[in-house]
Amino acid sequence: EKRHAFVREDELFEEGSGPNAKPSFSGEPRLMRELTFLIENQVKPVVYFTQSNGELDIGTPPPGGEQPRPEQSARKLKEYLEKNNVAVRPLKFNITAPQIPDDASVLLVAQPQTPFNEAIAKAIREFVTSPKADGKKGRLIVLAGAKPGVGGKVVKTGLEPLLEEFNIKLGDQFLLGEPTADVQEAELTVAMVSPPAVNEG
Repeated sequence: EKRHAFVREDELFEEGSGPNAKPSFSGEPRLMRELTFLIENQVKPVVYFTQSNGELDIGTPPPGGEQPRPEQSARKLKEYLEKNNVAVRPLKFNITAPQIPDDASVLLVAQPQTPFNEAIAKAIREFVTSPKADGKKGRLIVLAGAKPGVGGKVVKTGLEPLLEEFNIKLGDQFLLGEPTADVQEAELTVAMVSPPAVNEG
């Protein structure tokens, strides 16, 4: 009798595009999410976004503060997860004694700009390999793009040894692309690859 969910009317209908168009019902996904939530005893999975090494930001800037560029923010992803009954929280590690909260279901590492130190990497490894009190192991999602480093190599995340235990190997090289005036989409670029040196001696 105490289990219930509230869905606003404007979440169930979409406005038509024409001048005489009527709203259409589009609430099936919303209702299914709430039904699933109720069936699972209203226990929201908790996803922690790491926020210690320049990862994508999920916080809300203060009024008048500098807004992060879209490619530096994961707020839309955070909003999407929250709409789907997932609790999203930031996690800033203590560098010397890092801990992952007991209520964490998933740890999400999104585009770190600097490598995690050994202590943090060890804490993350224990999270995904050692069962918790309920017998379940934590889950890890790593979003790692190619950030140029010294010598043309990709900057390490510090999680490479852990990922290799699960047969996942992050690449350490990348192609440099030069957008052209005729191509507006980021996915379509012209790759500039220098030819190999020829030994003429």
